[in-house]
Amino acid sequence: MAIIDEVRGPALPDPGIAATPAAPEPRAARPLSMRLVNKLGELLLAKTSRRGFLATTAMAGTALAAAPKTYALTPTSAYAAVCGDGASCSSGWTAFCCTINAGKNTCPPGSLAGGWWKADGSGFCCGGARYYIDCHYTCSNCSSGCGGYSSFCRAGCHPGSCTCATGDCDKRRTNCNYFRYGQCNTQIPCTGPVLCRVITCAPPWQLFSCTTSSKTDNRTGNHSATCLPGQGCLPTIDQWWWDRGGPGSPMGGYVDGVVTDLGGGNSKRTFANGTVYNIAGRGIVQVMNPIDQRYRAAGAHTSALGFPLANEETGPEGGKFQRFAGGMITWLAPTTDIVILTGANYTRFRDLGGLASLGYPMTMGQSVPGGIRDVYASCRVYTRNNASYVVAGAILSTYLGTGETGGSLGWPTSRAYLVNAKQFSGTTPVVKPPTRAMDFEKGRIVVGEGVQYF
Repeated sequence: MAIIDEVRGPALPDPGIAATPAAPEPRAARPLSMRLVNKLGELLLAKTSRRGFLATTAMAGTALAAAPKTYALTPTSAYAAVCGDGASCSSGWTAFCCTINAGKNTCPPGSLAGGWWKADGSGFCCGGARYYIDCHYTCSNCSSGCGGYSSFCRAGCHPGSCTCATGDCDKRRTNCNYFRYGQCNTQIPCTGPVLCRVITCAPPWQLFSCTTSSKTDNRTGNHSATCLPGQGCLPTIDQWWWDRGGPGSPMGGYVDGVVTDLGGGNSKRTFANGTVYNIAGRGIVQVMNPIDQRYRAAGAHTSALGFPLANEETGPEGGKFQRFAGGMITWLAPTTDIVILTGANYTRFRDLGGLASLGYPMTMGQSVPGGIRDVYASCRVYTRNNASYVVAGAILSTYLGTGETGGSLGWPTSRAYLVNAKQFSGTTPVVKPPTRAMDFEKGRIVVGEGVQYF
């Protein structure tokens, strides 16, 4: 079986040799693009309604920024200009994944990242490197791997067939080119041909299972599609989102129309599955639903919680928690609701050992006779005069039966402790389960049969 390069015609560089990087776009070209966009906007605004103006100029502005000479000086459509060179099926290049994957800048189901290359000085990535990740079908329909081929499985071993994409202008081929750069998922030596290409401005090894071994082909520098962002510098949050799949990322599609500037170098944008923050001095932090829904209902970053400090984490028993500048949000489904911990409630929770010692809170700061009570899934904390006592297990069961702080025993006055007793059967020490006790204002609760008696 012949191994076909990414393009028919001019071949890509040998996988082991990097091409000479193209020079970055001259600074003088950028102001010209912006002047053309602004001039076109003035002309169209005079002849269309505001809605028609916005719809028309959105694509035209992108086309001018991406290929100002092509769009302004030659009879071509804005779509064609946006897609750049080699957008036809006959050109031999592979289509972008967002074109064939419902707008999602991700490898489609059943495929994996097989390798990557970059184009330097890209206007799509603020003049930095733009990365192209090849997605290949896995050989899921074959029990014998490549079936005798060294790197690619034969037709029928994967669900795809060689065809042309049906994008607005990205009509490049899909599932046709037998070529693999090979820096990604190196543990899987056998794949199908290149299905499509994912585009990022972040290095692939930060997003995929890839090595840092670099390949360069600047001829692909202006390749694009209408489902990808146009040239220019996107806000940090938007670029982060696109690099992780755009609508196909875990955040889903966007809800906010634009990134919101929160002042102080902070910004945010809300998506279908949560909110992404860009925090000064910290960078990107995600707050995912349903924690984000609870966080926003409380006032989000303007609440006592403040800005998130880190992404959501998994705690004991598979529960979730997230740290914020002013506290924490915890959740153990389906045992507890989502609980916000701030102020004195959070201080008490933290000082008593947090999740590791107390488990997940259910209700914090309840008023009870003489003080306050915190209810957890497996214990309760009683606080009076700045003294807190954790009551748990069989002692808690007994204490609840007495009426708690307003009952016959009153308030706890000690922590639970082991009863130090001795018991012998003749001269032989008897070993029994621990006996635990706890003192209260009006008595003591003792549970169990004993400690190790000697």
